[in-house]
Amino acid sequence: GPCQTPTLGFTVQRHLDIQTFVREPYWTLDLGVIKATSSTGGNVEAQRVCRAVWEGGRSFHPNKIVSLRDLVCESKDVGDRAVWVEKVVTKDKKQGRPTPLNTVALLKACSKSLGIGPHATMQTAERLYLSGYLSYPRTESTAYPTSFDILGTLRQQSNDARWGKYVRSLIANNEITKSRGGVDMGDHPPITPCREVGGYELSGDMARVYDLVVRHFIASVSQDAVWKSTRVYLKIDVLKEKGRFVVSGRELVSKGFLEVVLYKQYEEESSRENNENEDLSNEEIRPLPKFVEGEIIPILVQSSEKKSEVSKVAVLSSQTFLASSRATLGIKEGMTSPPSYLTESELISKMEHYGIGTDASIATHIENILKRNYAEMIPGGGRRIKPSKLGLTLAQGY
Repeated sequence: GPCQTPTLGFTVQRHLDIQTFVREPYWTLDLGVIKATSSTGGNVEAQRVCRAVWEGGRSFHPNKIVSLRDLVCESKDVGDRAVWVEKVVTKDKKQGRPTPLNTVALLKACSKSLGIGPHATMQTAERLYLSGYLSYPRTESTAYPTSFDILGTLRQQSNDARWGKYVRSLIANNEITKSRGGVDMGDHPPITPCREVGGYELSGDMARVYDLVVRHFIASVSQDAVWKSTRVYLKIDVLKEKGRFVVSGRELVSKGFLEVVLYKQYEEESSRENNENEDLSNEEIRPLPKFVEGEIIPILVQSSEKKSEVSKVAVLSSQTFLASSRATLGIKEGMTSPPSYLTESELISKMEHYGIGTDASIATHIENILKRNYAEMIPGGGRRIKPSKLGLTLAQGY
């Protein structure tokens, strides 16, 4: 059909991408900076190795990387065997709350976070709707209409043992926010809870889907999360522009909507889609040790001769060198890897992007290619889909 064929086609194309992928080795410079994390009376209590990301990127020519490393480690000038802290940038970054929930977002969230397929999700959501627990689950809207009673809907959830305390605080502190972005399509409002649920009133998938919808609704009108992000820019002067590295880390300053969102994978996806500032996904969720602009950190080398010379860096740079800091410079080898098979969530995104089906029919198209054995779910979790032999034959014949 006009919708099932391209749906299967996405899985076939990804399968072909994997089968034809040629793995290649690559090399990068690997800089590790060893820093004291705390000290009392000058005695170091603990140390931590911070891995720096080389801004030179991957190289498919190992000799070039070896020559760069040797230029540093085999230099007779002890000043060449040092990395200095060029700049330390610390700033607050917002992680945006999720937009209101439409059908496609519900299907993706349930597949990714709850392991419930799109067809089962729609059946469950429709049962919850017919029982009066959720609003109509087939909608394209991602913004609440002006007539929607956000405060009243929140108050319905204020006595729930799971999130009631958070909701009461949200209301009492006047921290309810307008939903971010999104579009009111005028068909139906986004999917929201319609009533409070008692402790054992729901069970199984109905309870899990209801829980996800309620948490998403509360999160969508909560404050953004705020992270304190630190990026340390390092440089090895002898390498010039090839000697730049970055160490980054972050710590949570204000939880905001993250206090009510349970589903980590789902939360990370929504943050990538909605973050107003730089992407936080590449930063380690951990505060960095102290770095000082202008600080010089000696690079340790293997030979005893070089080790003795490294100690001179501490003497020569006594004003800027912290005795508890040192670095290592090596070469890291890796292999390029093929893409993974599509998850249901990724397949739904592709269908939405290319206009395959509607919010009401996407789940049916995916269910059909699975039921008719054109595609199959890969065992082992993650809800990844690959085409079957029948599906490959059909696609190649088409």
